Amino acid sequence: MDLPAGGPRARLNFLVEAIKRLDNRFKTNFSQWVDLKLRSPAHYFQASYSETISILQLISEERWKVDADPELEPDLKKAFKATVNLLSKSLDYAKGAGYILRPVHKELLSDVHRLGERHDVTGRNGLGLHIIGMFTLLHDIWPPGREAWTASGSDLKPNDDFDRIFNEFDALDHRGLKMQGDYEIFARRSWDLLQDACRALHIPESEASPGDYFFDNDARPTYVDYPCNSNEFLYGKGGRQGILGLKSRLGAPLPTSQQQEINNAIGRRIPRLPASKNVRTKRNYIMTHNDVIADIEDTLHEIQVLNPENMPIARPNIERLITPTCENRKEILVLYEDDLYEIVKDIYQEKFKMPLNQKTLPLTPDSREDWLKRAAREIKAARVLINPRADVAPTVYEAKKMRLAAYRLKLSRAVYMFGLFLGEQDASPTELKTALLERLDDWILHEHAWNAGDRYILKRVRLSTQTADKVQKDIETRNRNILQWREMRDEAEKSPLSNYEANRSLPSEPQEPENFDPVLTEERIKTANILLNNVLDPKFPNASDYVADVREERRRRDWFQQRAHAKLTGGPSPVWTHKRVVNPFTKGGPPNWESLARETCWDRLKYMWVMTYWRFYQLKELEL
Repeated sequence: MDLPAGGPRARLNFLVEAIKRLDNRFKTNFSQWVDLKLRSPAHYFQASYSETISILQLISEERWKVDADPELEPDLKKAFKATVNLLSKSLDYAKGAGYILRPVHKELLSDVHRLGERHDVTGRNGLGLHIIGMFTLLHDIWPPGREAWTASGSDLKPNDDFDRIFNEFDALDHRGLKMQGDYEIFARRSWDLLQDACRALHIPESEASPGDYFFDNDARPTYVDYPCNSNEFLYGKGGRQGILGLKSRLGAPLPTSQQQEINNAIGRRIPRLPASKNVRTKRNYIMTHNDVIADIEDTLHEIQVLNPENMPIARPNIERLITPTCENRKEILVLYEDDLYEIVKDIYQEKFKMPLNQKTLPLTPDSREDWLKRAAREIKAARVLINPRADVAPTVYEAKKMRLAAYRLKLSRAVYMFGLFLGEQDASPTELKTALLERLDDWILHEHAWNAGDRYILKRVRLSTQTADKVQKDIETRNRNILQWREMRDEAEKSPLSNYEANRSLPSEPQEPENFDPVLTEERIKTANILLNNVLDPKFPNASDYVADVREERRRRDWFQQRAHAKLTGGPSPVWTHKRVVNPFTKGGPPNWESLARETCWDRLKYMWVMTYWRFYQLKELEL
């Protein structure tokens, strides 16, 4: 959209008229799409939404032009507010349209990303909450992964933007780099381009995340260290995913023969965790270690939807959640952002040092008992903060306190169950039954606490009709959960202890010789994870060190300080213990990486994926 020639007043009048035209489109529910020869109301809505974002940008630019008129500032603020109101109407329309917007899903996603690039996105001016709301809605109606592929499923749909991104990726060169910071930036740039490629191909960017267990010896993808022409590279090995597993995850249909090869590769594995222990009741109240991990992922998911710059990470599939709680509204989670992060930091990271690896799992009887005692204390502390007899929170402070306590309770219970299902020896039937019953009690208390907070909102806060309906539906969902879980609890309580015998009936096969897998030490995994986090979530360097390579300069400064102290005291000169920074990417890629094809769209995305993840993996060669 271009502004007309003329002074500030003429430009302002043009913007005001454009806002009025857009407002009329909402009033008519985009019914003119036929007259405009558009394909559907969804296409008309997307064009209007894109225009709204452009107008918002023009208003912001108008304030800083050389000939800006200070007397028009109140009118510009009014126009800005009216445009933000159009964004609110857009979100309301999108919520009502739902899956009807799938034909323009990619364009809407691009529009929201464009809006998120503004420098004034905050919760106070409404832009931050709008972006989170739109991202969440678009995530919920994301087309199936299969739609990103051609009709035959053999290749991804072609895209000019993707071709440009691939060429930029292919041109990346590490050979002139010398400093550690440069190598980290190189890995980060690779990841940025991989995410851009996913966006261009309409694949959720969250799929490109390496995850918490990337460096673990029994979890990292096989395509970072196995030869590119090996079966392990293609099909995976044990708990480690191969490139065809990734292809399937992105929505491509695999031939039966390839799927069978993947299944065989998985079937040969030695489980990373002890064998699953199943506990059943008549209502199929089953818990396995994987189910417990899903509970933890479900709880952590709620703090992963708070960053408007990234797509929300979806909840675990409903099949993985034994008793899924009602998903909490993103608007509330945003308000509690700092508090939720503190809870996760306190319990998940500091008290239980998660995520764990094979050596830090509480497998011995003593370590498991200590784990369970500490988790039980956290559960008890959270329970006392929730009043089970309060149907409505008396104040906004109490509503917040109960909700945060419910979050702490759910995370603590999931951590408790995680420890219970581990160990060199099975938990007794009595322990398992008691824990499952208490888990239902805690899940019920969790839903009760959130309902008490929502009832306070309905009673004391003026809400839009749509928001009030959503809050009421959430309350009804939780009430159904509570009723069902009470019935499950009664049934489980009456069930015999024989139902709670841990199932280790599946014999483990002898371990295959480790003739290739490189094994990283616990310390090296820990260091590599820190380095990877520095790449994925970079922080500003300390001002006291040179920005060029902050860690190298810090090492040098510390050494010179130690040497100066040694000279003053007559002590021995310190030894330089740090290894020289070397280029970790000199090999170019994983073994035989030159053989990777680059013909089709899938070939090129696969190449970008393999090379980016290999560059992540090579960060292990650096040091803090």
